[in-house]
Amino acid sequence: MSIKKIALATNDKLKIAKRLGHCKYFAIYTISPDDIIETEYIANTFTGHGRHKLVQVSSERQNARECNHESLSQALEGCEVIIAGGMGNTAMDKFNECGINAYIVESKGTLDDIIREYIKGELVINRDAAGCCGHKHKQNNELD
Repeated sequence: MSIKKIALATNDKLKIAKRLGHCKYFAIYTISPDDIIETEYIANTFTGHGRHKLVQVSSERQNARECNHESLSQALEGCEVIIAGGMGNTAMDKFNECGINAYIVESKGTLDDIIREYIKGELVINRDAAGCCGHKHKQNNELD
């Protein structure tokens, strides 16, 4: 039996946030192959998107963006998956570099609903939002 940590972007601690970079919190779920074990929340003090933290010089802006993604990746250390309603390619690439699978989903359900779909292997991932091939895929969930 394998225990796994999954992060979800949220604004209200109930539903998935539409944009990872603009979310207020990350819900960190610890799950087993059968159920949710615990949930904790951390405030999003990492991304800075939508918080008017503008950098004047464009090269500095690129470095600032990398640092924000780096600090977020470090804050989510131990998580194997991050799920949001949307995220940019830079964030997705950074998570992949850190060994975190980044999924974009369209869901009207609660965070708990999304996690239960993930556990069952029924989570529908929106690969369109990540520049895929124009259709949705079911996740390939490997919980040992």
